Amino acid sequence: SSLQLSQIIDHLTENKYSRDGALKLLEKEGLLPKNMIPKVKEEKPESRFASQAAQDAADATMLDFSECQGTSKNGKITVKDVKDFAASKVKKVNASPAAVTYAKDHGLNLEEVTATGKDGKITIQDVKKFAAPEEKKAKKPKLSPGALKLAKQWQLDEDDLAEVKPTGSGDTIKKSDLKELVEAAKEAWAAEETDEDLGTDSDA
Repeated sequence: SSLQLSQIIDHLTENKYSRDGALKLLEKEGLLPKNMIPKVKEEKPESRFASQAAQDAADATMLDFSECQGTSKNGKITVKDVKDFAASKVKKVNASPAAVTYAKDHGLNLEEVTATGKDGKITIQDVKKFAAPEEKKAKKPKLSPGALKLAKQWQLDEDDLAEVKPTGSGDTIKKSDLKELVEAAKEAWAAEETDEDLGTDSDA
């Protein structure tokens, strides 16, 4: 009867089995119909958690840590777990320690650097060349004596002179090459002097 079954279940529960386990045992022994087995809702595992320091480390790396595995008690994620996970997500670059340090100090991405070292290793020379390639280096303009005097007179710097197309031998900038630049400088100086004069009049 149901009363006897209830007593048996209570007895099993008190001695060894949980109520669910007792019901399953009775079912196995043929003492309880399957349709009388209550459906037990499966409990979801406790959500993973991390220490505050680990959370801060995760935020700093801006990586998705949904796959990060905790190694401490109860699966708790530690700072070491975060660092190891971040390291696993970073593509390994074959570079010398000096190259890595230089790239880090100058905010350079080693994945964009062309390696010339043995076995495809990136050297510090490779990183320096990437940071300031020869083709990007501005050549210091060569000026004739007359052009040099004119440049000093109108305070023309290398950036100004870099826009001038030299017509002298050996790419030398001649005095005549600075005509347009000098005219522009004269206009700028004249405008500045006018502004100063107007300012003086208004103060008077």
